[in-house]
Amino acid sequence: MINADVICKELGFDLGALEVRPGGFYGNLDPPTRFMVDQLKCRGNETTLRECDFNG
Repeated sequence: MINADVICKELGFDLGALEVRPGGFYGNLDPPTRFMVDQLKCRGNETTLRECDFNG
């Protein structure tokens, strides 16, 4: 939920995320797709997504 909060606040939603749904909105992608940001690790005090750690 912390990752979603940071992303939503950066997009202008002052209250952050209301909920996080498992599996993602689009489900599994076929063929498998490579992502530029994987395993996002926000602490909750970031103001932009760029301040969060991630693998990938």
